[in-house]
Amino acid sequence: MTQKPLKPYTVAKKFGVSHPTVAKWIEAALEKKNNLVLQESKGKYYIIDNFQNNNELEKLKQNAQKFKNKLSYRKIVVKARIYKIFTVSQIIEIMTKIRSHKIIPHKYCYFDKGAGLWNSFSDYLLSLEDSELERGLEIMDVSFDYLLMRLKGYDKINLVDVGPGNGFLAKIVIEKFQKHDKNITYSAIDISKDILDLLEENFSKWNINVPVNNHVIDIDENMIRDILFYNKSSSTEKSCNLVLFLGSTIGSSLDKQKTLNNFSGSFDKDDYLWINTYLKYKNEYADMDEHMQNKYIIEHSTWLLDEIGFEKEDYELVRGLNQEIDSWIISAKMIKDIDLEFHIEGNDYTVNLFSGDEITVYNYSSYTLENFMQEIKTSDFDLLNASISELKDEVILLADVKN
Repeated sequence: MTQKPLKPYTVAKKFGVSHPTVAKWIEAALEKKNNLVLQESKGKYYIIDNFQNNNELEKLKQNAQKFKNKLSYRKIVVKARIYKIFTVSQIIEIMTKIRSHKIIPHKYCYFDKGAGLWNSFSDYLLSLEDSELERGLEIMDVSFDYLLMRLKGYDKINLVDVGPGNGFLAKIVIEKFQKHDKNITYSAIDISKDILDLLEENFSKWNINVPVNNHVIDIDENMIRDILFYNKSSSTEKSCNLVLFLGSTIGSSLDKQKTLNNFSGSFDKDDYLWINTYLKYKNEYADMDEHMQNKYIIEHSTWLLDEIGFEKEDYELVRGLNQEIDSWIISAKMIKDIDLEFHIEGNDYTVNLFSGDEITVYNYSSYTLENFMQEIKTSDFDLLNASISELKDEVILLADVKN
């Protein structure tokens, strides 16, 4: 019976050691310094999957752990406060995403102190002249004229703001409708209650005179059908829902098509989507490089690493375009082996990270105009209007669901 050779990655993952450690074990086996049985293939040697080797590997692992150098290895027990910030389900997602995909979903950076950090970044953008935010507001103005015309037949407009950030864009939209004496309601949806609380505080500070209905929902995983349905059915007036998905939020979604499908799957007649995103353009490389070195972006993207228990000497930040996934990323590249221990409902779970592993903490993907419009259409939306910035670096679309 042929015995299966194991890839070094498989051995490293199974026994919780680094790739270089497995290579050293294979080298030692060739020199008869351990009892591993190897198989040669095309000039490379592999460890065979059998009972003897499993026992030997376990001994080698135990021996290696005795001599781990503190400079090249650290065990991190996840801080207790993390279990107060997130639900058990959210912690499980964070843990499994780190283990399987080497990523911390960016949506979790908006919890706790991350909400305040995002508010600081928004204030910083407002302080700049000719910022990306200012240019985005210009094309909102252009698109809003068409929006008013399209919605003129409704007595009431229900604004449903998904991923509202600190509420500034919602403030602009609400004030625009109020200037035209439109009867509106406002609902905010976000996975982070901290963001929703921040929005209410800012609305109060800005004297936004409209009731806020908050809903804690993860739009990546859930539909919003019930909210849209009850918005219209509870009114005796002819009303519509206008779902706001602004701030180019779609670019940081891990599964953009799924998120858009959650929208279209929730939509009925008299429901509209107003969505924007950044586009690929001539100076994108230089601008994104500057963006990812911005102190606010770095602090907002890394505070959760620190809160989990990582220290600055455990990793170095890597920034750039990941061409495999066509996404701009900031990653924490491990400079030592890490055993990351989670405690979930009475049990301990360890995630093994090895020197050189990169955990993505920020990701953003821009579109070409053609790709973005195609993705909207693929998600069962009909495109009603598109407005593009003067620099052709941003687009805002109005769409409704196909009949």
